[in-house]
Amino acid sequence: MQSMSKIDLNSKYSIGKRVESGQITWRWPTLIVFSRLIFAAITQGLIALLFFKSSPSPLDAAGNWWPVYGTLIDLSCFILISRLLKKEGLRFYDLLNFNQDLFWKDVTKGLGFILWVFPLAMAGIIACSLLIFSNPQPPSIYHPLTQ
Repeated sequence: MQSMSKIDLNSKYSIGKRVESGQITWRWPTLIVFSRLIFAAITQGLIALLFFKSSPSPLDAAGNWWPVYGTLIDLSCFILISRLLKKEGLRFYDLLNFNQDLFWKDVTKGLGFILWVFPLAMAGIIACSLLIFSNPQPPSIYHPLTQ
């Protein structure tokens, strides 16, 4: 692969060239989209197996360990993305496309986006909690690790 500047690596032209050369296919990105769900189901199932004999509700007992094994799920996704990037000849840093000239413009856009999306997200959480739990405050997902 030719030497490209950091900004060129994610241009439409560069991505198109990697698609034409076969470096990028739909298989890996599709797998990555669903990988978190797949890893979560597998991990929750494996942890539930550990509680199978000791708990009347092994899936609930395993769910209490979510803050712990969620990190393993994230690590698995990170490894999967790393493999895809390596196949494309990229690094995680290359995805950032850091451009110092655009820094403050990007920060301003990011803060504006947060100010716009956060109230919408909170409204959605409250509305769903009211519909599902008849309470605007959703239940906590954090519980003691033992039951």
